[in-house]
Amino acid sequence: EHLFALRLEVEKTVDASALTFFEYSVLMFLLYCRDIKAELAVIEVGLGGSLDSTNALEGKIACALTSISLDHTEILGDTIEKIAWDKSGILRSEIPLYVPEGIACLSTIQNRCKSLGSPLNSVPVQPFNLKQKGLFQPSLASLALKILGDMGHKEDLVKPALENLSIPGRLESVQELNSLLDVCHNAAGFLHLYQWLMKHPEDVRPNLYFTLMREKDVLSIISILHLLQLKTGIHVTFVELKLDRGLKCSGFDVPGWMETVSEPEFLQRDLHSCIVCGSFHLLDLFWSYYEHHFKRF
Repeated sequence: EHLFALRLEVEKTVDASALTFFEYSVLMFLLYCRDIKAELAVIEVGLGGSLDSTNALEGKIACALTSISLDHTEILGDTIEKIAWDKSGILRSEIPLYVPEGIACLSTIQNRCKSLGSPLNSVPVQPFNLKQKGLFQPSLASLALKILGDMGHKEDLVKPALENLSIPGRLESVQELNSLLDVCHNAAGFLHLYQWLMKHPEDVRPNLYFTLMREKDVLSIISILHLLQLKTGIHVTFVELKLDRGLKCSGFDVPGWMETVSEPEFLQRDLHSCIVCGSFHLLDLFWSYYEHHFKRF
């Protein structure tokens, strides 16, 4: 009810048709923070960088870059160095920036920090016993622990909370269907999924369903999936979404080892013992299937 009321407020205030989905979401989130009188908010960027909607916010006390990879290249730049420079556009003068130790293009980030007088903190990975799956999760938890520590929060309170954290759609296990969900949506994300499955073969399933937005690095992602198929024998199926932004089968050369299905055909499949990945849109379809068999909420 609260979210619906916020939606109505947005549509009475601005021309909602002129907003992107992310801009709409940010506006609703800010109104929500207003209503609950939030003292502090952790806000994730959309595409990130100098054009991100979250740059409209004032009062930043810390910024973090978790990784740099080739994504949104049509906006952020077509090289890692250009993307690193643009991603650093979330910075504000004298506001500290936190990055994981070993992040790509550190020198580019250092130059951006120097130009703004922003302290740069390179954070090493700390030991954790995390509930959340993912090879990069210890790095993210270390960033959070460092930022909160610098704000004066005690490690013995923060660390247990981080270790018990579970993020939907990030190597999420759906026990009733023995399935695994991951919202990896670019080449770096699919590589993380591949690396995780190689290290944790118990998470490999007989079938993998994926989809992509048409602006993604399709060839690199298909190469990663082909390697996964060769290593594990997993059956890979591309799901063509009705969504306008979605990649269509006509938009790439479908290899012989890959099956393709439409969105309705996907919902007719037996989605037990499978991996579903590539987009929140596909995960949403999976949950539609799930809710026909189990009560999620």
